[in-house]
Amino acid sequence: MWRLRTAKGQSIPIRRLPASLGSDRAADVVIPHPSVAGRHARLAAGPDATLLIEAEDGAVVGLGTRRISNGRLKHDDVLVLGRVRLTVEAPQAAVDPVPADLEPGPQRPPPAHGPRPRAARRSGRPAQATTTARRRPAPAPRPAAGLFSTDLSQLPWTRRLALIAALALVAGGLAWGIAWIVGASG
Repeated sequence: MWRLRTAKGQSIPIRRLPASLGSDRAADVVIPHPSVAGRHARLAAGPDATLLIEAEDGAVVGLGTRRISNGRLKHDDVLVLGRVRLTVEAPQAAVDPVPADLEPGPQRPPPAHGPRPRAARRSGRPAQATTTARRRPAPAPRPAAGLFSTDLSQLPWTRRLALIAALALVAGGLAWGIAWIVGASG
């Protein structure tokens, strides 16, 4: 069974496909958040253990950092509905396990006899093992939410208020300028 995991670790099961996603109680998968539309998107089974998504009624759907109207989801994809970020979890059978012959086995020290690395042969000293630093996984990308975003509902209310105030100042300045030009010429 496909699942959607919230940022807080809650797991939302997708019990059947096709399914509708949204904040409406009649939706198959209910996501109760004010930024999620009543019928936000529709899910369907796709080929190759994927999940197909299609935005409904002009709703904004994000896949990672991109905005999409439809697309293909796979295990560990980040789905954004409104301001809700969900991680897609495929059924266990769809997640490819590592084959037993490719799994890393126990690490054994190199044999004391046999060929030594080239650097050790030149210097006469045993070669030092190099360790690789563990890299942190890259943080999950955030959806674009800025001044030039097409969906202003993605902005926090403080930025929306500041944007409205700035637009009011610009409009007032334009009106004053036009009135001054008309008054100066007449």
